[in-house]
Amino acid sequence: MKLLFRLEVDSREKEFLISLDSRIASVAKNTKVFIEKAPFTIKSIIPNNQSFLQTLRSKLLWGEDTRNETNL
Repeated sequence: MKLLFRLEVDSREKEFLISLDSRIASVAKNTKVFIEKAPFTIKSIIPNNQSFLQTLRSKLLWGEDTRNETNL
Protein backbone atom coordinates (compact mmCIF):
# COMPACT_ATOMS: atom_id res chain seq x y z
CA MET A 1 0.00 0.00 0.00
CA LYS A 2 1.41 3.37 -1.03
CA LEU A 3 0.89 6.33 1.33
CA LEU A 4 0.82 9.70 -0.38
CA PHE A 5 -0.13 13.09 1.07
CA ARG A 6 -0.76 16.20 -1.01
CA LEU A 7 -0.49 19.63 0.63
CA GLU A 8 -1.87 22.82 -0.87
CA VAL A 9 -1.86 26.29 0.69
CA ASP A 10 -4.74 28.71 0.25
CA SER A 11 -3.55 32.21 1.08
CA ARG A 12 -3.77 35.85 0.08
CA GLU A 13 0.03 36.00 0.12
CA LYS A 14 2.02 35.24 -3.05
CA GLU A 15 4.47 32.91 -1.27
CA PHE A 16 4.71 30.79 1.84
CA LEU A 17 7.52 29.18 3.82
CA ILE A 18 8.02 25.45 4.03
CA SER A 19 10.43 23.83 6.48
CA LEU A 20 11.93 20.34 6.51
CA ASP A 21 14.87 19.12 8.56
CA SER A 22 15.82 22.68 9.62
CA ARG A 23 15.82 23.88 6.01
CA ILE A 24 13.40 26.64 5.05
CA ALA A 25 12.34 27.53 1.52
CA SER A 26 9.99 30.15 0.11
CA VAL A 27 7.59 28.74 -2.48
CA ALA A 28 4.77 30.15 -4.59
CA LYS A 29 1.25 29.75 -3.19
CA ASN A 30 0.11 27.54 -6.10
CA THR A 31 2.83 24.98 -5.32
CA LYS A 32 1.64 21.47 -4.46
CA VAL A 33 3.77 19.47 -2.04
CA PHE A 34 3.65 15.68 -2.15
CA ILE A 35 4.84 13.53 0.75
CA GLU A 36 5.39 9.83 0.23
CA LYS A 37 6.52 7.10 2.61
CA ALA A 38 9.98 5.83 1.72
CA PRO A 39 10.31 2.15 0.75
CA PHE A 40 12.92 1.63 3.49
CA THR A 41 13.30 2.08 7.23
CA ILE A 42 16.16 3.31 9.39
CA LYS A 43 17.32 2.39 12.86
CA SER A 44 17.94 5.20 15.32
CA ILE A 45 19.67 5.31 18.67
CA ILE A 46 17.94 7.01 21.58
CA PRO A 47 20.21 7.57 24.60
CA ASN A 48 18.75 6.56 27.97
CA ASN A 49 19.49 9.98 29.48
CA GLN A 50 17.59 11.94 26.83
CA SER A 51 13.90 12.20 26.00
CA PHE A 52 11.81 13.90 23.35
CA LEU A 53 10.41 16.37 25.90
CA GLN A 54 13.89 17.22 27.19
CA THR A 55 14.96 17.97 23.63
CA LEU A 56 11.91 20.22 23.10
CA ARG A 57 12.56 22.04 26.39
CA SER A 58 16.14 22.69 25.34
CA LYS A 59 15.44 23.76 21.74
CA LEU A 60 12.35 25.86 22.54
CA LEU A 61 13.91 27.34 25.72
CA TRP A 62 10.96 26.24 27.86
CA GLY A 63 11.45 27.47 31.40
CA GLU A 64 14.40 29.68 30.41
CA ASP A 65 12.58 33.02 30.85
CA THR A 66 14.24 34.65 33.86
CA ARG A 67 12.57 38.09 33.60
CA ASN A 68 10.50 37.52 36.75
CA GLU A 69 13.38 36.19 38.85
CA THR A 70 15.00 38.49 41.39
CA ASN A 71 18.74 38.83 41.63
CA LEU A 72 19.55 38.17 45.30
